[in-house]
Amino acid sequence: MTIELLNNTTNKEQKENQLLIFTCAIIGMLIFLGTNSALFTVTAFLLCSFVCVQFPLDFSFSVMLFILPMATIFKLAPGQASLFTFAQLIWVVCAFWKSGMQATKTDVCIILFSFYLIICQIFNGGLSISATLKLTFGLFMVVAIRKRKLYGSYASMFLCYISGMFVSSLLMYIDSPLFKITTYVSSKTERLVGAEVGDNITRFAGLYGDPNYYSVNVIIAMILILCLYRKKKLTSIQSVIMTAPFVFFAAKTGSKSALFMLVIPAILFICISLKNRHYIIACASMILVVFAVWMILNGKIAAFSVAIQRLTANHANLNELTTGRGSKWTEFLKYIWERPVVLVFGKSLLNVVLNGGAPHNTYIDMLFQLGVFGTIWIVGILGTAWIDKHKNKTMLNYSLAGAVAILYFFLSELQYADFAFHLALCLIVANLDFNSNLKMEDE
Repeated sequence: MTIELLNNTTNKEQKENQLLIFTCAIIGMLIFLGTNSALFTVTAFLLCSFVCVQFPLDFSFSVMLFILPMATIFKLAPGQASLFTFAQLIWVVCAFWKSGMQATKTDVCIILFSFYLIICQIFNGGLSISATLKLTFGLFMVVAIRKRKLYGSYASMFLCYISGMFVSSLLMYIDSPLFKITTYVSSKTERLVGAEVGDNITRFAGLYGDPNYYSVNVIIAMILILCLYRKKKLTSIQSVIMTAPFVFFAAKTGSKSALFMLVIPAILFICISLKNRHYIIACASMILVVFAVWMILNGKIAAFSVAIQRLTANHANLNELTTGRGSKWTEFLKYIWERPVVLVFGKSLLNVVLNGGAPHNTYIDMLFQLGVFGTIWIVGILGTAWIDKHKNKTMLNYSLAGAVAILYFFLSELQYADFAFHLALCLIVANLDFNSNLKMEDE
C-alpha cells in the first residue's frame, strides 16, 4: 500500500520514491540482521551515512524517520550506544554543510545554549558529552527543517515513519527466530496494583522496551495517517486499513494513557470525514466508535484486556491512578522550589533522577535539569522554529502537537532521541495547509 501511495506522483517523483522505498528496505533489513552479526549493523550505519551525505535532506530525513523506531537494536551489541544517535549527528552536520555553512541567529543561540548546558554540568561535578550533543543537535535538526522548509516532502516523511513503526512493531510481535531482537529489548511484565503475588501481566512495547514510550509513537503514527487522509493522499478505506494495526498495538501496550488518547484519532477521523464530505463514513464511524467504547469497557475485546485491568485495578487516589507519578511530581516540584539555584539554573543534564526515580514528566524534566532560565531558553529556540504564517490553520495543524504535549505529561522524553523527531513532526504538521490543493491531490 505504501508503494502504491508513493507512486501516485510524477515520473521523476516516482523514481525518487522507489529509491526511497528500496533504501529504507535495505537499511531496515540490515539493522534487523545486525541482531545476529555486528557486520550488518556497521553496513547499515555506513549506508545511512552515505544517504545523509549524498542525497537531499528531505530524502535522508525520511530514511531517519523510518529507522527511528529501530534505534534500540541499531547497536553493535546489546547494552552499547545506539548508532542512530551518530547517524542523526551526521544528518545535522550535512544539513549545515548543504546550507552553505551559513549560521542563523537561531543557530548561534543553540551554540550558546550548549555552552550553558556544559557550564551547568561542570558546576554539578561532571560532564556528559553524549547528553549535550543529543539535545543540542536535536534542536539543530528541528531548526534545519524549519530553515530549509522540508514540509513539501511531508507525504514521504509520514509514510516512512508509519512504515518504520509498523515493520518494527510487527517483527517484535511475531518474534521471528531469524532475528535476536529479544537480546536487545523485551516486553514489560508487571504486577497489577493490589494483585496477588504472581498475578503478572505482559505489556507489548514494540522495540522500545517501555510500553508508555512506545504508545506515544503509536498515537503519532495514527495522527499522521489521518493527516494524509485529510490531504487526500489516502482514501478513507486506506486510512482505516493502515490505522487498524496501530489500534491493536496500542491496545496491547496496556497503557492507560494510550487507551484514553485513542479518542483523539477517532474524533479526528470523524471530523476529517465530514470535512472531506464523506458523510456516510462519518456517521458510520460515530456509531462504531460508541459501540467500540462500550465493548472495550465491558471487556468484550480481548486486546484491550490488560489496559482495562490496569484501569480498573484498586486505585484509592490519583497517585495510584497515575502509577505513582503524582507523588513523584510533588517530590520533584518541592525539591526545585526549596532550592533557588536549582529553580533558576537546574541540576544539569547529569541529574535525571531524584531519590532513585525519574519524574515521568517532560516539563518537570526541563525545570529540574535546565532550570527556569534554561527552560525559557529552549522554549524560545523552539518558538522561532515553530510556525510559518498562513491563514488556513485548522484543528488538524495543532492535533499532533496537542497529543504529544498531553502524553509528555506522563513521560520523561527530554534526553531521548525521539524528543527532537517528535518536535520535528509536530512542526511539519503545524505548517501544512490542510485546505489547499485538495481537489488536485484527489484527482
